[in-house]
This record gives sequence, structure tokens and C-alpha cells, in this order.
Amino acid sequence: MVEWPRRRYTIPPTIEDGGRILLPWLREMRDEHPVWRDAYGIWHVFRYADVAEAISDPQVFSSEVGRVFPVGEKFSQGNLTRTDPPRHRTLRRLVGAVFSPKIVMGLAPRIAEVTGECC
Repeated sequence: MVEWPRRRYTIPPTIEDGGRILLPWLREMRDEHPVWRDAYGIWHVFRYADVAEAISDPQVFSSEVGRVFPVGEKFSQGNLTRTDPPRHRTLRRLVGAVFSPKIVMGLAPRIAEVTGECC
């Protein structure tokens, strides 16, 4: 097992080192600090049951940033991950058909072509 420097983090560590610090940190957070607020005021939830509860109650655990950070509202408009039900369901149904496995597989040749041009 890789030992990592046990220090007090104010934000989550990154994966830049291949996960040698992040993965043990995630284990510790899950076991010892399952709900944690970072230096930016962002809440991190590490246990499945807690996550399941949070995503099932948008009245208490909202994804809409604008509710608590009004300046962030303009960045949330039209962003599926920043939208609560029932609007989230409506938007997801709209984009779901466009991103079906069959459609996405059909895009693979063009994606490969574009990425090949970028490199």
C-alpha cells in the first residue's frame, strides 16, 4: 500500500501523480469524512448511500448553482448537470436520442479524423 502525506487538504488532491495521493485520500474521506466541504464551499459526498439520498431530493440538495450563488446562474442555464427535476428530465429526454449508442458509434470515424488532425 502506498503511503501518502497525511496533511489537512483544503481542496481535493489531483490525479497528476497517477492517483498515488488521490486514491488513498478518497478512501480516507469515505471512511472518516464522508461529507466534506472544501475551501471553495463545495460539498463532497463520498458514500453511496449519502450520494443516493442527495440526488433523490433536489429540494434539499439542488444542482442549480444559481440558488445559492446568483452570479453562477448564467453559467447554469442550459447545463444539464446543473439542472434539477423536472426540467432535468425534459432536457435529458431531448438529448438522449441524439446520444444513443448507435448514433455515437456512427460519429466515431469523424471523431478519429478530427483528433488525428489535432495531433
